[in-house]
Amino acid sequence: MEEHEKNHILDNLDTLVRTTFCRSIFMAQLVANGVLGLDDIHIIDSIPNDLQKSLTFYKLIVTRENSYGLLLEALNETSQSGAAQVLKQLYTSSSSSQPESSATKARNRVRKFLDGDQNQLNHKKTKEDLEREAHKSKPVIFDVRPPVQLFTGRQQELLELHDKLQESQTNGITTVVSQMASVTGLGGIGKTELCRRYIQEHGNHYDGNIIWITAEKEEIMQESFLRLAKDVLQLSLKTANGDSKEITTIVDEVYNCFSDKRSLFIFDNAESGEHLEKFMPFRVSQKPHILISSRDRDWEFEVDVMILHELDEEDAINFVKKGLGIKPQDTTQNEIILQLVTTLQRFPLTLQQAISFIKQQRMIIDYDIHMYLKAFEANAKTLLDSKIPAGSFNSYKRTTFTTWRMTTERIAADEDYGPLAIKILNRISYLGADNIPRSILLGLGEEEHEVLFALRLLVKYSMLESQPKEGTLSIHRLVQEVTRIELKTDEKDEVTIQDLLQVLEKNCASVSAVEHSIVAWNYGIKYPKLVHQFSNFPIQVTKQLFALERYNEANSFGNKGLLTLKEANLDENHVDIFKIKFQLTKVDYGQGKYNHSLEIFRDMVGQARKTIGELDPYTIEMEQYVGLALNKQGKYRESLEIFREVLEKVKTVYGEDDARCLGTILNLAINVSALGEYKEALDLYENIIKKYKRLLGDNNRQVFLATQNMALVYRAIGQLDKATEILKGVYVMAKTTMENDTLTFLVGHNLALYLLLQGNHEEAYEVATHVFERRKEILGPEHSETLSTSNVLGKLLRCQGKYEEALLIHQNVYQKLAKSCGKSHPHTLSAKLDISYIWSAIGMKEEALVSLQEVLESQMTKLGPNNHQTLATQVEIAKVLEQMQRFEEAKRLLEEVEGKIKANFGEEHSLLPGIRQFIQEIETNFSNLNEIDNSCNLPRDMGQ
Repeated sequence: MEEHEKNHILDNLDTLVRTTFCRSIFMAQLVANGVLGLDDIHIIDSIPNDLQKSLTFYKLIVTRENSYGLLLEALNETSQSGAAQVLKQLYTSSSSSQPESSATKARNRVRKFLDGDQNQLNHKKTKEDLEREAHKSKPVIFDVRPPVQLFTGRQQELLELHDKLQESQTNGITTVVSQMASVTGLGGIGKTELCRRYIQEHGNHYDGNIIWITAEKEEIMQESFLRLAKDVLQLSLKTANGDSKEITTIVDEVYNCFSDKRSLFIFDNAESGEHLEKFMPFRVSQKPHILISSRDRDWEFEVDVMILHELDEEDAINFVKKGLGIKPQDTTQNEIILQLVTTLQRFPLTLQQAISFIKQQRMIIDYDIHMYLKAFEANAKTLLDSKIPAGSFNSYKRTTFTTWRMTTERIAADEDYGPLAIKILNRISYLGADNIPRSILLGLGEEEHEVLFALRLLVKYSMLESQPKEGTLSIHRLVQEVTRIELKTDEKDEVTIQDLLQVLEKNCASVSAVEHSIVAWNYGIKYPKLVHQFSNFPIQVTKQLFALERYNEANSFGNKGLLTLKEANLDENHVDIFKIKFQLTKVDYGQGKYNHSLEIFRDMVGQARKTIGELDPYTIEMEQYVGLALNKQGKYRESLEIFREVLEKVKTVYGEDDARCLGTILNLAINVSALGEYKEALDLYENIIKKYKRLLGDNNRQVFLATQNMALVYRAIGQLDKATEILKGVYVMAKTTMENDTLTFLVGHNLALYLLLQGNHEEAYEVATHVFERRKEILGPEHSETLSTSNVLGKLLRCQGKYEEALLIHQNVYQKLAKSCGKSHPHTLSAKLDISYIWSAIGMKEEALVSLQEVLESQMTKLGPNNHQTLATQVEIAKVLEQMQRFEEAKRLLEEVEGKIKANFGEEHSLLPGIRQFIQEIETNFSNLNEIDNSCNLPRDMGQ
C-alpha cells in the first residue's frame, strides 16, 4: 500500500472501523485476491467484538502491498458504502484540479445532504432547527448533585485526583482508556462526596459536560445510559429495522456525542469490574475522562487508583465544628471534639450522624459532646454483647453500627412518627440507594402527611438525604447494609421484604418505581414463600419494561423471573408461568420478530381459552397481539377478522366507551382502510374520535392518531384538499404538545406528501426537511421511517426535473429498506415506484414497466385490487404502455381502473377527470402519435 493511501486510512480510522464489517463474504474476496491469508482470517475470527475485529483488520491491511484498490472493490461488492465512500475521498481529493461536471456536483450535494449537511440543498433553518443546534452546544449535566453542606477539607485529595485525571496528557502515561482514575476506600469514607466536590471545583475543565452514572448494578448503569441517550442526547434506541440496539452500541453512541469536546463520566459505587467493563469507552477512538468510585481497587483494565483514607485530624475537627456551628477560631472545645473524632475514627459518615444526633437533642434538652460519647460507649458495649456474628463487622462498620443504633433508638422514641420512620428505614434498606421516589413510600397504609413527617425525621437525623426538587430520597449504602444486618439478626428480614413487596406491587407499573422493584425482588427471591406469594410481581415489572420499550432489559429480567418461578416449584401450567411467557413473547414482537411471536401468540390463545377462559383480560390481550402481528406482516384481512372477534369480547368485558374498546376499534379501522373499505373506515374513525375526545380530551395522542388516519382515508377516496387541511391541524397541535413523538413525525411526513401532490412544493419541502432531520436525530439515519422521509425529498427533486439527484436518493433508500424491511414492505415499494417514474421520464420504458408490474403484484397480494395505491400503480403502468405505443393495452387498463374507482369511491373522486382525459387523448390522437400531449393532469406518483 502506498504511503499516502496508508495515511488516508489512518486519518479516517475511527470512521472506517465503525463502518466496516468483517463478514465472511467480504473476507473471502480479500483472501481470493491475495490480500489476506488464512492465518489473518483466524486472527480476526478469534476476536468476539466487531469493532475490535475491524480495528485489527485495518492494522493488517495497511501492511499489505497494492491492497487499497482491492479493499475498495471488496467494500463495494459487499455494499459497505460508508467505508467505501471514505476510501473514494482519496481519489476525489487527488483529482480536485479537474472541473466537476454538473452531474458530479449534483451527486455530491445530495450525498452531503443525506449525510447531514442541510446547506447542500439551500435548506433554510427554521427557528426550531436553530434552537435544537443551540441545545446541542450546551453543556450536558446528567444526574449530578452538589456535595453535602458539611463537606470540609480534602484539599490535598482533590488536587491529587485532578492530577491523576490529567497526568495521562501531561506525563505520557499509556493506559487502555486514557484519562481514567479511581477513588477507592471503605464504604462511608466519603468517596461519593469527594467526587461531587471535585465536580464543583473542576467541572469547568471538562467544558461543563458532567455525566453521573450510579454503577452498583449493571441494570442501573444500563437504565442511566438509556435515559441519557434518549431523553438528553435524543439518540435513537432502535436499529434501522426497528429492533432494539444492543446496550454496547448505545454506550458507544453516547461517548461519540462527546468526541469533539471534553467531558467527565463518573461511575459511582462500582461493584463489579466485569459489569463495568461493557460501559467503558474501549470501543471509541475519542475517549472522555473517566472517574470511578468503588470499594474495589483491583480492575481488569488499567486505571490510576487513589486510596481515600479517613479524614485527617484537622479536617475532622473542622468538620464537627462546621456541623455544630462552632467558629473555626474557637479552640475551647478542641479537646473534646478531638476525643469525639478519634472515637468515631475520623469517619465522615459516622461524624455526620453524630452531628445530626447532637443537634436534634439540643432542640429538646441541654446536650453536649460529653453526653454523646457516654451514650456511644454504652451502645458499643451492647453491640459486643449482641447476637450479631463477630465476622459481620470490621472496626469501621462497628463504629457505623454503633452510631446507627444510637440514632435509630432516638428516632424510635419519637412518639408521633418514630415507629413509622423506623418501618420506612427498614424497607428502604431493600431498595436502590439513589433516586427513591417519595411516591412509592406513600402506600404504607398510613396517611400521606404521617409518611412525610416520618421521612422528615429520618432526614433530620441524616439517615436519609432529600432531593426536594426531584421528589426523591437517597440513603447511604452502608446505612442500608447495617440495617439489613440488624433485621436479619432479629429475624425480621423476610417480613420486612414481604411488606415492601406488597407496597411495590401496587406501584411497580410506574416508571419511577421499576428500578427499585427489581432490587427488592432480587432480595425477595431468597425466600421461596415470598416467590410463591408474589409470583405475579416479575410479570408486572417485565410488562412495565416492555411499555418503556426497554426490550433487552425486559427480556433479561423476564427470563430470570421465569427461571425463579420454576425453581420455586411452580407448575409448568401455573397461570403466572403462562403470563410471564406471554410478556416475553410481547418483547419479541416489540423487537420486530413478528413471525416468531405470531406462532407463540396463537399457541397461547388456545391454551388461555382452556385455562383462564375466553373473556379473561389476558386471553383478550393475546388475541389482540395475534391481530397486531398479522397486520405487521401485511395480512390485513386475517388481522381484521381477529379484531372483529376481539371487539365483541372487549365490549362485553369493558364496555363500549372504555379506552381499550376504542383502541380495538382503531386497530380494526386500520385494517379496514388497508383493505380499501374506505366508507366503513371513515365511519369508524369519526366514531372513535368523538369518543376519544369525550374520554381523553382534544389534545390527546390517541385523538391525533385517529384523526391523521382519517385524513389518509380522505386522501384515498380522492379528497386531497380535505385530507391536507386535516393533517395541517393535527400537525400544529401535535408539534405543540408532543414535539418529539414519532406520531408527530408521521403526521408531518404525510402532510409533506399531500402538499407535494397539491403542487405546494415550498411548504412541502419545509415540512419534509424538518421531519427528516428530527427522524434522523431521534430514530437514526438508517431507520425505515427516516429513509421514507428521505424518499419524499427525492420526490421533490423529481418534481423539479432533477432526475439524477432524485434517483440517487431513491436508489439509496430502496437498497437500505429492501435489506432491513424486505422488498415487499410499503416503504420499500414506494421507493421502487419512484425509481420507476424516473426511468420512465428518462426513456428507460422497459425497465420502468417491469418494475411497476412487480410493485403491482405485491400490492394485489397485500392490499387487494380495489386499494387506491393498487389502482394508482395501474394508472402509472397505463402511462408507460401509452409511451411505448401499446395503446389498446393502456386504454383497456385505464377503463378498468375508471370502473373500479366509480364503483368504490363514486363520481367525486379527484382522479377520475385526469383518467378520462387520458383515455380521450389516446382515442383522438391514435393516428398522430407524435402529437400526444403527455402532460395530462394526473400527478406522476398518485400520492404513493
